[in-house]
Amino acid sequence: MHLFLAEYLNELDAERGYSVHTTEAYQRDIWQWLTFCQDHRVIPESPTLRHIHRFMAQLREHGMSTSTILRKASCLRGFYEWLHQHQRIAFNPFALLQLPRHHRRLPTVLTEADMRAVLDMPQTLTERVMVHLLYACGLRISELLALTPESFHLAQGYVRCVGKGNKERLIPLPPATVDLVTQFITAQKQVVKLPDAQQPTPALFCDVTRGGLPHTRRSVWGLVKAWGNTLGKDISPHTFRHSFATHLLSHGADLRVVQELLGHHDITTTQHYTQVSKQHLAHVHRTAFQ
Repeated sequence: MHLFLAEYLNELDAERGYSVHTTEAYQRDIWQWLTFCQDHRVIPESPTLRHIHRFMAQLREHGMSTSTILRKASCLRGFYEWLHQHQRIAFNPFALLQLPRHHRRLPTVLTEADMRAVLDMPQTLTERVMVHLLYACGLRISELLALTPESFHLAQGYVRCVGKGNKERLIPLPPATVDLVTQFITAQKQVVKLPDAQQPTPALFCDVTRGGLPHTRRSVWGLVKAWGNTLGKDISPHTFRHSFATHLLSHGADLRVVQELLGHHDITTTQHYTQVSKQHLAHVHRTAFQ
């Protein structure tokens, strides 16, 4: 089974274009199930529905949320379906599992006033550029950290990023962000001699508080958490992406345009933000007529 898992993960990475973080999450979920099978003497190629229910009950006993349990079950269903399609097992036992419908929580978004306050919080030019790109372009944190100077086409006013599934998209840059990025890249060229084309491109965003080491997901999370604490709110880098989409829709942007800007494969994912936008409009209406 472990050899099959390695083959499956390689396919997720190479053929389906999943990110490293997504592939690692799949690996953790499947390893957790295989460990359960080993501990309970379950043959992983042919578990019963009772075994699967017992595994999910154990997850609940460990305090995992419904959304996390459903995610793990969905991951295992996909893995066993792959095993079945490749004739490694006779049938997919997870296909028998009836998963409850999970009502996703609406994402946390900042008001436009709060977002303006956050944009003024960063102290360094690097931090200001990062928060502007996370919000004004709706970037995922992995997309932000993958940017290079060549990603920007400042004369045309857009940035090219590569998202999930290696899908490339072009995102317009607001004039203020163009000015900020121009200052940032100009300052970098004056300090750092860019390498030859044959050499790897250096990280674009470096943390001066850590000796100039490249920013990581953890360091960016730390910055965002600190800004949220100043604001009195619990936010994450993805909060800026949620706010980006919600504010666009609140200002009348077409849903298909927002879908393209976010890089969503399925428009139903983007439609999730229309609920947030409607809630925001209702709040504004109630406030106005109190």
